[in-house]
Amino acid sequence: FQGVTAGLLISGPLLTFVVVKWSWHAAFMALGVASLVWMALWAYFGAEGKVTEQGSVQADADAPRLPYWELITDRTFLANMLMYWTTYWIFSVMFTWVPSYMSKVMHYDATDAGWMFMVFTAFNIPIVLGGSWVSQRLLKTGLASKYARGWLTSLLVLIGGALILLAVFAVQNPLLKVILLAIGCNLPQITFVLSSAIVAEIMPAGQRSSMMSINSALATTGGLVAPALMGAFIQGATTPALGYDKGFVVAGALCIVTSVIGLLLINPEASKRRFARLIETRRARSETRSRSILAK
Repeated sequence: FQGVTAGLLISGPLLTFVVVKWSWHAAFMALGVASLVWMALWAYFGAEGKVTEQGSVQADADAPRLPYWELITDRTFLANMLMYWTTYWIFSVMFTWVPSYMSKVMHYDATDAGWMFMVFTAFNIPIVLGGSWVSQRLLKTGLASKYARGWLTSLLVLIGGALILLAVFAVQNPLLKVILLAIGCNLPQITFVLSSAIVAEIMPAGQRSSMMSINSALATTGGLVAPALMGAFIQGATTPALGYDKGFVVAGALCIVTSVIGLLLINPEASKRRFARLIETRRARSETRSRSILAK
């Protein structure tokens, strides 16, 4: 996930150089070529079923594939994806509306608003790295993934939502309000890492990449709705501040609701056992049909 930040740092000056030396057309061409090269590398190194590990639901390449509806409707997958969806909702609001919030509501000048936004977004680095490290340490101690990944993610999303609501309803000091919003909006971003880890853990090896892609595709739809809804709140409010606050309240409420769902439903160990049973059932049915055909 930190590669996203690194990519922004690297691509910024490189693309500026390309635009200045050649044109903006060349910059788009460079991105297109880089994407095609990466696609070819990913197709080779990240092909379905190439990565397996001890204890995987599907250890052999010829294991039956499960219907995707069975995988998508799994309780762990759905609860996990909902928290990811909420995080993407907040993430998209951060990058589309928080800069203007800094200037129009917090009344920072352009330079200070830029610095404040940089600090606002930088909170995710220690949160994501630290949270991932804690999760890994908990797993190594033998703690179940339900707690080391599921509950840890849910609790950070829950605390994030509480801090957002606290900033809206209980804090008037501009700097403290921004700090609480920054921490509240960044705590849920642990899902960008642990959500994928949970999906990778529970899914059959041959369908793991597909389900990780589906997880991301469903979750990122939050980014389609959130910025437009925030804009509608701002446009319909008597003051911009009230519109922003309404949008932040929705984000905080979503965090609390989806985190409680996560605490109640995420159980990677149970989902792995369920998928293993389904695979064995389908394998048994296939073998029965094969014997019946041979007998005839």
